[in-house]
Amino acid sequence: MPAAIRRRMGLRSGSRVVFLEAGREARLLKEEDLERAFGAFDRMRRESGLTRKRMSALVTEARARLWKEHRAGRRLGKQDP
Repeated sequence: MPAAIRRRMGLRSGSRVVFLEAGREARLLKEEDLERAFGAFDRMRRESGLTRKRMSALVTEARARLWKEHRAGRRLGKQDP
């Protein structure tokens, strides 16, 4: 990885990073930044009174619904944006 990018991201020897893939793209995140982002979601979950199990179920339901809508749109001949 180029030194300029390492400096800009504050990466040093031993820094932990995460690669997120989406199609033909990849995004690099510092592990601590990802943990901080998930921490915000966890705080919102706790404040709303949801359990981790219920939150997981809601995410699973939303994914299934979105996938179904996506597939239905493709069958109708709609193009992806």
